[in-house]
Order: sequence, then C-alpha cells, then structure tokens
Amino acid sequence: MKKLISTALICTMLFSFAACNSRKPEQTAPESSEAAVQVTETTEAEETTTVSETAETTTPSETTEAVTMETMAATVGNKKDYLKDKVVKFKVKEDYNKKKKKWNYTTLEFHFPVLLIKSSYADSINKAMEKMIKKYKKEFKDMYDTGDYGTEYIAYLTKDGIMSIVFIETFANDQIECKVYNIDVTTGEKVDNARIAKTAGVSNIRKAAMDALQARYNKQKFYKVKNYKVVKKKGQKKDEDDKAVEKSFNTKHLNDKMKIGLTNEGKIFFVSGYFDGCCEDNDTVYDANGNDLYTEKNKNLVWSRD
Repeated sequence: MKKLISTALICTMLFSFAACNSRKPEQTAPESSEAAVQVTETTEAEETTTVSETAETTTPSETTEAVTMETMAATVGNKKDYLKDKVVKFKVKEDYNKKKKKWNYTTLEFHFPVLLIKSSYADSINKAMEKMIKKYKKEFKDMYDTGDYGTEYIAYLTKDGIMSIVFIETFANDQIECKVYNIDVTTGEKVDNARIAKTAGVSNIRKAAMDALQARYNKQKFYKVKNYKVVKKKGQKKDEDDKAVEKSFNTKHLNDKMKIGLTNEGKIFFVSGYFDGCCEDNDTVYDANGNDLYTEKNKNLVWSRD
C-alpha cells in the first residue's frame, strides 16, 4: 500500500514539473513580440524625421529662389525709374505770308532720352543728347519745314537690368540714322556686345545678324534672298539693286562690333545699314526673326508723329 502511495506521489510530482516546463515558452513569447513593436515604432519615427528634414531642406531652397527673383525684379524696377523723355519743340519756317509780309511758323516736336542714372557712362549719353539738341537749334534757325526731320528712340529694359536705347534721327526719303546705347541700370556701366550676345544665347553675332537680315528682306518681299544672295528667275540677271542687297551682308554692316541690343524679353536685336530699294546704307532695326522694330506698333518706341 505504501508502495502504491509512493508511486502516486512520484507521478504527481512528475506531472507538476511537466506542467511548469510547458508554460515557459508562453511567458517568453510576449517579451519577443513587445521588442519587435518597439523596433518598428523607432524605425517609423526615424523615417518621419528624415522626411521632415528633407522637406525643411528643400523648402528654404525653393523659397530663396523665389525671393531672389522677386528681389531682382524689385531691384531693377521699371524704365521710368531710369529714363525720362525730354521733349524739345522747335519753331521752323513754314511759308511766307505776302499780305502780312511775315513768315508763318510750325512747331516740330523732338524726343530725347535722358538717363536718371548716376555714372560716367550715363553722363556721356546725356551729354550726347544735349549736344544733339544744340545742333538742331542751330540748324533750325533758318530752315524751312520739310516734315522729314525728327528724333525718336526705342527703349528696352530686361529683368536683369540691361537697358538698350536706340536713338533715331529721321531725314528725307524715310532715311534714318541710329545710335545704340546699352547700360546696366544696377551699376551704371556700359554693357558690351559680348555680354549682350551671352545673355541672348547667341554664340556668333555676325551669323545671327546675317540670318536675321535675310529674314528681314524676305518678309519685305521686294527681294528673294537665299544663302545671303538674291535669287533671280531663270534667265534674269542681277542688277545694281540686287548687288546692293548682297552688299548689305558684308562685314561693313554685320560683324561682332555692330550695333546690337536686347529687347525686354532678353532677345537680341540688330541695327545695320542695308539697301532698302532707295538708299544703300540706310539703317534698319530688326529682331532675330527679321521683324521691323522701328514701327508705330512697337510700344517701346517714343515718337511724336500723327
């Protein structure tokens, strides 16, 4: 009997140990699960921080660029901040009144650009305009009105502060003579052709001018020009006018030192002598596509004609 009781007690103890050992994995599992959750949360937190830092790095860069562009535009301002129009009126003899025995006079209105920039180059331009005014005052003392004389100008200002002024004198037979001034309004310094070409993305001024002038002739439709030569119908020979057109493409008119400037959009334009069917060296003002810029349709032209 005692043996049976002892055997039963031993079995009971064995079952107890087995039960204890079977519960140990159940206690370990929750600890491993909790650690995995913590790692996951840490990783997500790190990713969130990285994204946040990237966003913070990108945003100031974009904002800085926008502010720079706005600041630049605000710094440059408008043309009226740097240029004013000076109107000079001249009284010129129109006709003689025999009954009253005196001359009737008419008034001619001339326009001159005056720079409001303080620099030696700006001063030289203003002095050139004053010299021009004195010249006309002297010439008009005994001159009769022909309706052909006048002064006008075209003024452009790019966003980065390059102002281009084409000063135009008009004469008989629709002839014009042009002077071009390029100035950096932020520094007051003269802008050379190299900077103008670079700004406009032009690598070869002469080649660009030749292409533009060819387009100009073809738009006028008086002459057909290809490869800078006048194209004639079969059997027709080139006359003196055709030869004069072709001379307009030579280096006397088109070269790296020719008169050029920039439009408000930063596109290059050219001023050169050319044959217009009347005069061989008459100036013309045209853009890279051959469009005439000396026209009343150009809002940048300051003039006084009816």
